Amino acid sequence: MLRTRSRSRLTLSAAVVGAAALSLVCVAAPPAMADDPPAVAISQTVWSPGAVAQGILVTAYTNQAQWSAASDAAWLTVSPATGPGGARMTVMTTANSVSSPRTGTVTVTAGGASAALVVTQGGSAMPPNLTLSRTTWDPDRTAQSTGVVVNSNQQAWSATSNASWLTVAPGSWAANTTMTLFVTANTTTASRTGTVTVTTAGVSATVTVTQEAEAPSCLSFEEACPWDLTPRVVTTEGDETHYLRFTAPSSAWYVFESSARAADSYPLATLHSPSLSAIAEDLGGAGGWEFRIIAELTAGQVYYLTTKQYFESQGGHFTITAQAFSAPPFLAFASAGDWDLSPIVVSPIGSTMQYLRFTAPVSGWYEFESSNHAATADPAANLYAADLSWIAYDDDSAGGLNFRITAELTGGQVYYLVVRQWAAERTYGAFTVTGQGPHTGPPPLE
Repeated sequence: MLRTRSRSRLTLSAAVVGAAALSLVCVAAPPAMADDPPAVAISQTVWSPGAVAQGILVTAYTNQAQWSAASDAAWLTVSPATGPGGARMTVMTTANSVSSPRTGTVTVTAGGASAALVVTQGGSAMPPNLTLSRTTWDPDRTAQSTGVVVNSNQQAWSATSNASWLTVAPGSWAANTTMTLFVTANTTTASRTGTVTVTTAGVSATVTVTQEAEAPSCLSFEEACPWDLTPRVVTTEGDETHYLRFTAPSSAWYVFESSARAADSYPLATLHSPSLSAIAEDLGGAGGWEFRIIAELTAGQVYYLTTKQYFESQGGHFTITAQAFSAPPFLAFASAGDWDLSPIVVSPIGSTMQYLRFTAPVSGWYEFESSNHAATADPAANLYAADLSWIAYDDDSAGGLNFRITAELTGGQVYYLVVRQWAAERTYGAFTVTGQGPHTGPPPLE
C-alpha cells in the first residue's frame, strides 16, 4: 500500500496590489510517521561564556513527544530538564573563580537520539593563590602521618618532598583537598628537617617538617644530653661518665654545683670548652663531697659538663644546678692574701677555701706542692689565672695525700692558688704550701 501525506492549505486574503490579490499559503510540518527514526536537534551546539555566572536560552527540536536534558558538571545547570519539541531550556553557569578555563556538556536526548551543547567557560582574571592549613609539623621520633588541607583557586596542584624519610600522598590532586604527610622513624641522635613543596600555576607553599631525634645516651660528647641549666638529677655508677651539653645564654660568670647527693655518691665534675678542652674540674669544692665549678663563659658558645663518681666502686644520684653572675660570685678571690711563693702554713676547715694571690716573677714552669700535713688533713688545690679561668687541679700527685700542680706561667701576671681539704666533712688540720720556680721546662716527675 502506498502511504501518502496530506497537506493542509490555508488561504489568506490580503490587500489588493493593483488588480491582483495576494494569497499566502502556510504548509504545516508533516506529522511523524510511525516508523520514522527518532531525531533531536538544538538551536546551539557550542557556547563559550566568560568567567562570570550567566545563562542562555536553547531551543530543542524533536519528532518525539518529549526530550530530556542533563549536564555533566556541577557548575553547569539546565532547566527545565524535559520538554516537548520546540520548547526552550535555560542553560546556566556559575562563576569560575579559578584562572584556568573549564569545559562541560549539556546533552539533550529523545527516543535514543541525542544532541550536545559543549560549554567552555573562561578562567577568572584573579591571580592564582595557594594556602595550606599548616606550614610546620614537629613529629616525635616515631613513624607517623598528618593531614594538610590544600586551598587554591586553581583546579590542580602538585606536591614534592626533598627528603627520602618524608613522603606525601597524593602527589597531585584537585584544589581544596587534603594531602597526607608521612615520616619514617628517626633512629639517629640528631633531629632532621625536610620540606614538602606544593605548587600550582606558578605559586608555591611549603610545609617544614622537623622530626626529633632518638634520645641521646648521655654517655659521650657526641651523644651528650641537652641541658637548659635548670636543676637536673643525674645518676652515675662505677666508671660511667654523664655528659651534658649546654649553650651559655649570656656572657657571665657561672657557678655549677652538685647537691642532695646519695650517701654513696661522690660526684667529680669537669667543665669543657667548645673544643672539648677542660676549663675546670672539682670534687667536694662546695663541701660535703659536693662539687663547685666557677668559670667565665661566653654567650652563644656550647660547653659540656661531665660528671662521674670519684670512687668507681660507688654510685648514686645527685642534683646539678647552675647560676649566672655578672661579676665573680665569690669575694674570696678579691680578698685573697698576697703570697711570695715561700712556704706557708694553712689550715682550711670543712668546706672553706684559702685563697693565695701571687705574681709570677718571670715566665717559666712553676710547681706548687703541699707537705707536712696533719694526720687528719688531705690537701687539695686549684690554680686560676688572673681572669679566674681555671688552669689546673690536683689532690694526691705528690704522694702521701699531698697535691702537686705544675703549670707554665707568664712573668708579671697575677695567679691564684686556692687550697682546701679534699673531704670537707672528715678531713681537717694544717699543711704547708710551697711554690717553686721558675724552671726552664716542666719539672721532672718523681
